[in-house]
Amino acid sequence: MKQNNEKFNYIEVFILFSSVIEHWLKRVIIVILLTVVIIQLLLQSIEIRYYLTTIDKLEGIVNESTYRE
Repeated sequence: MKQNNEKFNYIEVFILFSSVIEHWLKRVIIVILLTVVIIQLLLQSIEIRYYLTTIDKLEGIVNESTYRE
């Protein structure tokens, strides 16, 4: 009888722990996705892209026709 009670208690604790971890993982994934979307939107601007990346600085002359307006 005691073994069944311990097993049930372990299952309850595991479910509680799993739900907390799942909640935090969802938050982390949402924050990462939002960050990626925001960075991609910022990279659409030529002025901001100049400060965020080093590639435009290393290329030399920026060809404006290759950028989407």
